[in-house]
Amino acid sequence: MKRLFLVLVLMFLVVYTWFNYSSKTVGYVYNPITNADDYLSEKKTTLNLVTFNTLGNVDKAFQYFSRLGIKFVIGPSMSTDGMKILPYLKKYKMLSISPTISSTKLLNSGYFYSLTPSNLQIIDAFKKYLKLFGVNRILLVLDNNNREYADEFKSLLNVFAGNYVYYDDVSSLSSIEISQFDTVILTTIGTESAKIVKYIRTKDDDVRIIVSEAAFTPEFLSLGGSVVVNTYAIVPSLSVRNTETELIEECERLLTDHRFLSIEQMKRFLSRSIINTREGYLYFTPDGISQKIGLYKVIEGQFKEVFLE
Repeated sequence: MKRLFLVLVLMFLVVYTWFNYSSKTVGYVYNPITNADDYLSEKKTTLNLVTFNTLGNVDKAFQYFSRLGIKFVIGPSMSTDGMKILPYLKKYKMLSISPTISSTKLLNSGYFYSLTPSNLQIIDAFKKYLKLFGVNRILLVLDNNNREYADEFKSLLNVFAGNYVYYDDVSSLSSIEISQFDTVILTTIGTESAKIVKYIRTKDDDVRIIVSEAAFTPEFLSLGGSVVVNTYAIVPSLSVRNTETELIEECERLLTDHRFLSIEQMKRFLSRSIINTREGYLYFTPDGISQKIGLYKVIEGQFKEVFLE
């Protein structure tokens, strides 16, 4: 009887420890150039976040994650950082749930789930709207710090005439004759995109500028001010009402509401279930999360949806 009692006590302690600590201990991978570190300062989470700045030593970080028994990682937000951690997710059998990664390669790897659709879906939406605009020549401004994401936009040049340039800073555009293009597409983050729009407007005030979801941030609007008025954006619907940190909060809520015992259980759940977010119900397809991707325009300091006939 005493032995049975001890077994029951041990079982209770194991379950208690798992529910209150192990299941709530999650890796948090972020890059300080995005807003992901703001989520840490807001201290909204109920999870035990073990943080890793992607500028640090990836190997040591994931060894530490593994020693803690971590199976799930929130982030990173950028596809280039996703490529850094992919070998370690494979090695230590972990899954990442990211707010904004859209690299087709990463989302097809089986180690990443994201609240942003894959580039396959996003670029298809770009093709649709560019055809409706009747564009002639496009210039792609590709983020040199996030090539894993940006390079996939080169496929637009299989459909539309034009060229591309890798962007590090505004000087990257100094040799480009903007007037040769009727449309410029930016894959850069919000702060840099605001600088690019300002530069382009000094060269050609009539050229159409379209940003991707990478620039769909409050910083783009605040730093750009009146200069970014009439800039277009082709972005998933969930991005319209959520900042990066709010999307991270959705990732956190998913892991809080469903204390997954294993990565296999989480994969099964995401492949078969509809996800309840604050903005509505979503589900995962083989090409990533299913969302409407719409056309928006900066009007009166805000992104507002517009419709082309």
